[in-house]
Amino acid sequence: MRSLLRILRHILSFFFFFLFLLQHFENTLKRSESVQLHMPQPVDPRLSSWPITGLIERLNHFLVPIFFENETTTCHMPLFEDLRRWLFSRDHPDVVTNATRSKYFLAWGAQTFTCGQHYWEVDVGNCRNWALGFCDDSWTMRNDMVLDSEGIFLLFCIKEDNQCRLFSSSPLSPQYVERPLGHVGVFLDYECGVVSFVNVANCSLICSFLSRSFCLPLRPFLCSAPS
Repeated sequence: MRSLLRILRHILSFFFFFLFLLQHFENTLKRSESVQLHMPQPVDPRLSSWPITGLIERLNHFLVPIFFENETTTCHMPLFEDLRRWLFSRDHPDVVTNATRSKYFLAWGAQTFTCGQHYWEVDVGNCRNWALGFCDDSWTMRNDMVLDSEGIFLLFCIKEDNQCRLFSSSPLSPQYVERPLGHVGVFLDYECGVVSFVNVANCSLICSFLSRSFCLPLRPFLCSAPS
């Protein structure tokens, strides 16, 4: 009976969480349509994320401590180098350039997840170049870590031309919301194939990976570079 009650509580918690997500998507769609109506030409809109009442309180039911290990610094980080190269080639298609090298800090979570619902937060402060999220455990053992790798579920923030842009991986997609300052929350529902990122200060959703099929252990991942 106690096990059944625990299962029911988890189901109800997840149900209410998705109600929050649906509310956010509906509001975002309405605002996107409004922006499109007033656009004289294609632009990159920066939409203000509306707060979702009770979102962080609900996510805190799944809060887990994350301890990072294998912390290291490197001057070669294909994730960022590929992203910068992709951005430059899109903005300057006739120019060939080499990606700028910086010193990157990266670390992996000490634990992996193969089931359940889990939530953790990272304080990105005022850093303008970072990536965080989950990745397949096998990906952390690779040496290339390229942007088009399978098994990575990451949110990127990158500074280019004095402005910061957000992207999500798998596939690479721009996110037209304000850059979060302070804490960024990461939520995983392994069985449902969901990874979501939230702006903790604004109590708003940044983006989500939905209906993914996870078959390998997922490990938290964090990378940052100088602003």
